[in-house]
Amino acid sequence: MFDIWNEKQELAEAAYQQKNYKIKSVDSRGRGGYCVIYCSSNNIWYPNEEGAFRDAIIAKDRYEWDRIKCSHASREIYVRDIFKSWYVTGINAEINSIDKLGELLLTLARGLPIITVGSSSGGYLATILSYILDAEYAIVFSAQFELRNKWAYSVNPFLQKNNDVEERSKYYDLRPWLEKSTVPVYYVVPYFFDQDRYSFNHINGVNCIHPIMFNSRHHGVVMPKCCLTEFISLPQEKLADISNRCIGKKLSPFGFSVRQVGVMKTVKGYMKQGFSKVKREIKRLRSRY
Repeated sequence: MFDIWNEKQELAEAAYQQKNYKIKSVDSRGRGGYCVIYCSSNNIWYPNEEGAFRDAIIAKDRYEWDRIKCSHASREIYVRDIFKSWYVTGINAEINSIDKLGELLLTLARGLPIITVGSSSGGYLATILSYILDAEYAIVFSAQFELRNKWAYSVNPFLQKNNDVEERSKYYDLRPWLEKSTVPVYYVVPYFFDQDRYSFNHINGVNCIHPIMFNSRHHGVVMPKCCLTEFISLPQEKLADISNRCIGKKLSPFGFSVRQVGVMKTVKGYMKQGFSKVKREIKRLRSRY
């Protein structure tokens, strides 16, 4: 195991000295006019092996959401946490807390209205950034809202080490902050995954949270990627409408995708994802033997 949480690893320390964010300016086509901030999750490199780290962070300079485009964007900012620790130590040696990251992003947004996007721990960051940056809204998938639990704090040494550091632990529970927020958070929930059900129950009843529930046990982006660009590019009014119409319901990922992009594109999307998953598994096995 490549243990960068309990041991100093030269490769990881060098990467932590880098920016760990990137910016893209795009044409102001269509609606445009927004700065969209994409927050990578703890799955940014996997498994916890040096080869995976080298491949994703060093060789490919990987950021999640890099191939998914929100049509509202005139400016795109991508961030990642190489330590996979809910951004408790920020993104680099200088921007080493969530508050400092917020200050940086506010400057980089150049006055544009902001949309934040993320999944899992990236959804956690996108949610709190929506409050800190006074964003227009956030779109999050399988977001976590409370970190002192068996899925996060109990298994992550960085969360444990920083528990008594106010600057870093102040956001371990997002509910008190979100109860003060007026920024809508459109929250996609695969309800039958235990961790996601825990997260939903923790945040349920907070006014700024607008759940969109799915009948799924798949943690992360529950809908097929073929309709993901379409979904995050929906007008905010449409997102609110979907959330309101599915109160008390749990949507089918397949049925939702069909309504968004049609049957053929949905079927092709599922086939492509399945093939990609097989290719990744073969590559992983080859790297071990």
